[in-house]
Amino acid sequence: MIYILKCKFCSKEYKNKNSLIQHEIRCKLNPNKIDTSKSFNNGNRPAWNKGLTKETDKRVANYSKKISKSISKLKAGKPLSDSHKKAISNGMHNFLINNPDKVPYKLNHSSKISYPEQYFIDLFKKENINLKYHTTVGLYELDFYNEDKKIDIEIDGEQHYVDKRIVNSDIRRTKYLENLGWKIYRIRWSYYKRLSYTEKTNIINQIKSLLL
Repeated sequence: MIYILKCKFCSKEYKNKNSLIQHEIRCKLNPNKIDTSKSFNNGNRPAWNKGLTKETDKRVANYSKKISKSISKLKAGKPLSDSHKKAISNGMHNFLINNPDKVPYKLNHSSKISYPEQYFIDLFKKENINLKYHTTVGLYELDFYNEDKKIDIEIDGEQHYVDKRIVNSDIRRTKYLENLGWKIYRIRWSYYKRLSYTEKTNIINQIKSLLL
């Protein structure tokens, strides 16, 4: 059986209770009806887009696009100028100089000795190469170093050649250390481990010659 529901003001029939309720609060005969013909601007004028959608009206569609574009700009943020970027970079650099314990490398780098590092610790000891393992100069960690000669030997993982952020950091690092008189020599681990015994020996001899 289908129950017919009637508006208590105009007797209009509805089959759904929710539809009836929505009608009654807007019924013209309801003395307390909600006036939907007014906009939200204090009811001074009718809402121009009442009953319209972006699919049926170009004005609504254009307004919707405008709102979406504004939201996208807010999410993206205003691009920073080069001078602003430089100021931020300098500020961060000065902060890290004064707070060396906050350097990202030190916070994120494992305290464990990696296999490549252990390999060269053992190799340098075997070859009587006068290099010490690990020290800090300014913001930067040195893998193997000779302080008297100011020689820095870095054993690089592949990320030093493929990650743009690390590549740029290495460039800044090299410039900083060279200004202090250090000479930096890098050994690419993925390249080194594929070398022949003779080629590896040549690299070790080159390192020895640096320390003479």
